Amino acid sequence: MSKENKKEPVANTNQFLGQVSTKALTNTLVKREGISELIVEPYGKVAIVGCDKHKLVTGPARIIINYD
Repeated sequence: MSKENKKEPVANTNQFLGQVSTKALTNTLVKREGISELIVEPYGKVAIVGCDKHKLVTGPARIIINYD
């Protein structure tokens, strides 16, 4: 993220965000540039594999990928 796009932290951000539902945060986040979303349907399965970690996710789930 370039300095021009970087927003200054807002006082008490953690307190404010702690009061916002996870659903609302997710819905807002997926609208941003550099974010993609994978929706796993109920009982669907997705394997996430990295260099030294792996995770099996069973739906329903929303997987958020942040490229920023």
